[in-house]
Amino acid sequence: MTFKLKKLGVSRKIYKEWRCGDYRITWRSEVQGVKVPPAYHATVLVNGQWVFVGRHGTFKTFKKATEECMKHESIATCKHYHSIF
Repeated sequence: MTFKLKKLGVSRKIYKEWRCGDYRITWRSEVQGVKVPPAYHATVLVNGQWVFVGRHGTFKTFKKATEECMKHESIATCKHYHSIF
């Protein structure tokens, strides 16, 4: 799973976004003008909406967010997972 940094029209000091297929990792240090602790969010596209992958919350490192996406992908592609739903 290789994430590529997406170019956006916002400052990279405030917001960054990486994408790989239906998975997205975002990083931000500011929300609506308010400084927040820098954190990564791992999300997946489901029915046109971005939802959190695995545990809800933030990750301190890009590596941890990537691992959570990979773990979700392995579970989501499992035949047993699809037979449940």
